[in-house]
Amino acid sequence: MYIDWYKDDRFFGEDYLELYIPLLTEERTLRETDFIDEVLALPSGARILDLCCGHGRHSLKLAQRGYKVTGVDITSLFLKVAREEAAKAGVEVEFIEGDMREIPFEDEFDAAINIFTSFGFFKDEEEDFKVIKQVDKALKAKGKFILDTINRERILADFMPRDWEKFEDGTLTITERTFDHKRSMIHCCITVLKPDGTENKMVHSFRMYTLREFVLMFKRAGLDISDVYGDFDKSEYNLKSRRMIMLAEKGYGLE
Repeated sequence: MYIDWYKDDRFFGEDYLELYIPLLTEERTLRETDFIDEVLALPSGARILDLCCGHGRHSLKLAQRGYKVTGVDITSLFLKVAREEAAKAGVEVEFIEGDMREIPFEDEFDAAINIFTSFGFFKDEEEDFKVIKQVDKALKAKGKFILDTINRERILADFMPRDWEKFEDGTLTITERTFDHKRSMIHCCITVLKPDGTENKMVHSFRMYTLREFVLMFKRAGLDISDVYGDFDKSEYNLKSRRMIMLAEKGYGLE
């Protein structure tokens, strides 16, 4: 059953940071930032919107490369961490708390990015579409947009209803998944068992789209997908690709 899980700090909270930050290594972030930098091919000083910026790992790296970055995220804890990291690094990034369906900008950015499967969070497809339409609104003419998500085809081909992982500190996570065929949504429940006996259940859901569905959605919003990659190494997208990373440009569309 779907719930507005992204509003619940039991998922996007301290446990999330403890579990995921070790996986989001400096090497991985640099590799992803190199890809973003190369694919966008923007001049120094260009404005970039980091949508669902999380704790700011890409925002900070892009700012260090001379871009003017604005990060938007709904989770106050993540933004607190992002601001602290920006201060430590001595870089200036504007971080704004807000819903990705209501981006408070119009014709202001040379590019926007949405990285690490931060799309498809909402109950209805029209709510997801609002996000793309808001990105289009925030971009300047010919502005570029990178959306990175998992590859639906590979996930379904190798669907794992249950797995577990034990961390060095003794924390155990048990992940249980179901797939809602009508909505094309994965529902996940991650049970976090700490060495001290405390337990937290992290529930989340997200909709997976086919590439064709993304093409039509983007065009409807006013964006044209020009390239699709299978990973941050710029490999060609196919059914077995780990990621589906789309590069689009503003200025087209069906409306």
